[in-house]
Amino acid sequence: MKNLWIVTPVYYDVESFLLLYQEIETSLNSNRFPYQKNFLVIDDSAHRDRSIQKLKKISNIKVLHAPQNLGHQHALVLGLRHLKQYVADHDLVITLDSDGQDDPKDCPQMLQTITSAANAEASVVVAQRTKRSESFCFKVFYLCFKIMFKLLTGTSIKSGNFVAYKGAFLKRYIDHYFFNLCYSSSFYVLGVTIASVPCERRKRMLGESKMNLFSLIKHGLRMLLPFIKIILLRIFIFLLLLSLIALTHTYYKSHSQKVPGGKVAVLPDRSNQREPSCVNSVLIDKGLALKVNVVRIA
Repeated sequence: MKNLWIVTPVYYDVESFLLLYQEIETSLNSNRFPYQKNFLVIDDSAHRDRSIQKLKKISNIKVLHAPQNLGHQHALVLGLRHLKQYVADHDLVITLDSDGQDDPKDCPQMLQTITSAANAEASVVVAQRTKRSESFCFKVFYLCFKIMFKLLTGTSIKSGNFVAYKGAFLKRYIDHYFFNLCYSSSFYVLGVTIASVPCERRKRMLGESKMNLFSLIKHGLRMLLPFIKIILLRIFIFLLLLSLIALTHTYYKSHSQKVPGGKVAVLPDRSNQREPSCVNSVLIDKGLALKVNVVRIA
């Protein structure tokens, strides 16, 4: 039988994961999904969370201990690179957060999308956020970040760690150096076809988020790293255009001369004439005639 691997990092959040585990089992069983379910939990506390031992008693859960606190993105990559040796090409892999904000009810639709013949060209399916249960300040910060991200990269990202793909994709791409930088945004620079499923982001099941403002800013900057070449190219083009505009303005200004009345008289080019020439320019300003004699020496 084909295997479905559900991969999630856990950082002092075992109770939330156990609730999530039950919801995933219920959601997939009710849809009669024909895959053997296996859970890979990455212990991001690095053995310090004693409650992680509860998970080892459940038959279809495997626990991988991180060597140190890596953060949810790097912990996911650690687990997926470990999983690569066990997964088959036709297996399915789905990654999500363990706090319950990624709704297990969306798992069947994401898995059906990646296996559907209508989406045969899609290599990855991401959960596209339609609504977030966050504070007003977070929503304002997130909006500003999305605008900045769009300007720098030319790409809009509305997804996180909630992603599904086949085992063949995992084995081919997970060792790419982009994933050393960031997990969630690397899919957009691999040149693969991405399908999306509209999903609402829920509130946490239990407790408070361990992400503070500094952690969010660090995570946002890390998401930009896989796009660094694109960002540098866009900055170079912007500076080049800015330089051309400045040079054009300087050239025009150096070939023009202001006269009283706010008008501009452009000096004619007489460089090919050897004898002095006189140009009579008549400027009309507020009904007054002003005659200007400009003498050029060839």
